[in-house]
Amino acid sequence: MDITTLTVYQLNRQIRLFLEQDIGEICVLGELSNVSRPASGHVYFTLKDEQAQVKCAFFRNYHGKNAAKIHELFSDGQQVLARGLVSLYEARGDYQLIVHELTPYGLGELARQFERLKNKLTEQGLFSETRKRKLPLYPKKIAVITSQSGAALHDILTTLARRYPIAEVYVYPSEVQGVNATPQLIHRLCQANQDNHCDVIILARGGGSLEDLWAFNDEQLALAIYNSAIPVITGVGHETDFTIADFVSDYRAATPTAAAEAATPSQLAMQQFIESAITRLNATMRRRLLQQKTCLSQLESRLAYPSHLVHRHAQTLDFLHRQLCQIMQQQWLQKQYQMTSVHHRLQANNPTNRIKQGSQALVSAQERLVTVVSRQLAKEKTRFSTLLATLHAVSPLATLDRGYAIAIHQTHVIHDAQSINLGDVIDIQLAKGSLCCKVIDKKDSLCLPS
Repeated sequence: MDITTLTVYQLNRQIRLFLEQDIGEICVLGELSNVSRPASGHVYFTLKDEQAQVKCAFFRNYHGKNAAKIHELFSDGQQVLARGLVSLYEARGDYQLIVHELTPYGLGELARQFERLKNKLTEQGLFSETRKRKLPLYPKKIAVITSQSGAALHDILTTLARRYPIAEVYVYPSEVQGVNATPQLIHRLCQANQDNHCDVIILARGGGSLEDLWAFNDEQLALAIYNSAIPVITGVGHETDFTIADFVSDYRAATPTAAAEAATPSQLAMQQFIESAITRLNATMRRRLLQQKTCLSQLESRLAYPSHLVHRHAQTLDFLHRQLCQIMQQQWLQKQYQMTSVHHRLQANNPTNRIKQGSQALVSAQERLVTVVSRQLAKEKTRFSTLLATLHAVSPLATLDRGYAIAIHQTHVIHDAQSINLGDVIDIQLAKGSLCCKVIDKKDSLCLPS
């Protein structure tokens, strides 16, 4: 069986790669000892418990600007939670932990709870910038929720009195640390909303550790701030301290003093603003007056004297009078011509003349009518005589004049003697008069007198 031969460097390198890749990043709980910080800025220490120990290196690129505080915050004998990568220092073959984050024991769990709650409320939209309200520019009444015995209240009241003494301040005392702190903070916040006489609320406390500020990392307090009808300013701890209340509030100030400054306008700034406004107002008024003077001068230059206006209007009146007279003369001549023309047409159509002409025409027509009627009457008389003679020639009366008669029986002319019975009464029409006869005899042939 062949055995692989390695150099010490190769062996240590493979062990380092195995530790970093297979074990990876872990969290180790232990006690600090032999803490040292050389000029390089790196921090070296040993992490141990009752049965074992491991060397640790906390390089400067991980703790960054807080390197100066590492030695102050972490001392020998302190229980810590170190998160880092298991590795090997190849030059000496020392097994070690490359630390990425170092927190006192007990704070690690609080930090995880903080992150979980922060992520939860972020997903619910409690930290959204769009829902945060603008702070009142000139608040008349300010509510302060903090410890009555703390330095934060003194700092806030001092700042408010210096910057904006006209504001009324209402203090709602509450514990800011401990088991009862969170319920009292929620109660005071709700009470300030129920009173509804303040324009803004300052929720504040002084600095402290993560455990000291933990009352401001409560979900129910975050919901109370979110549901507040009055804008809320938080000033909890120092500039580097962040709490859940800071994220959900309408404005986060670094300190209680900064919260008081954020809630009020600066008296000096207001004075400067007023002075600047007065300066701008004066400049605007001067510019406006200059513009009005220029405008007035232009109007005055266009404004004529009343006598000039009277003369000009008098001349215009004379011109219009002459023009009116000319127009009236023209209109009069035109109307006179029209009247003469109408008079001539009227004379031509005078009813007297027309009646005279009609009378003459009527007389002529009557004379012509009499002549025509006389001529026609004579003609018709001649024609009538001719027709009368012709009619008389063929008339039965002429026959009767020659001695003949007409026999009539019951309105019928008798043509046949056989149509009459003996004893019938018949009428005989003569040329002059008629006879009523009774038939006593009938003969078949006509017997004429000799």
